[in-house]
Amino acid sequence: MKIQLDHVSAAESGDYYQVHFEAADDGDGPYVLIQRQFEDDDGGLCYLETHDQDYIGHFKVVRATLDRHRFCLELRRKKSSKIEVTFKTNEPNYTEVLRILRIMIPALAVAGEDAG
Repeated sequence: MKIQLDHVSAAESGDYYQVHFEAADDGDGPYVLIQRQFEDDDGGLCYLETHDQDYIGHFKVVRATLDRHRFCLELRRKKSSKIEVTFKTNEPNYTEVLRILRIMIPALAVAGEDAG
């Protein structure tokens, strides 16, 4: 799935983290939500939810990359395994999204940073 969305937000509450990509204001448009909790052993799975029923559930993340305007996610599953979201945000919000994604997905690759 490739999708362009207007907004991205990040949040944490205790041991619960989420990043939410969404369309402009109406609340009923396309979206991508990724969550992870650390209260209980989650087996390293992230919860993913989108407007597309094929992309809802708990999944192991195989690969994730982030740059200033794009987030790519590859899931461990045979069908519907890749998501690419392009988005717009300001620098302080991007920094917060990056911080939360790094907590949820420790192997996150970030454009402009060395892998080692």
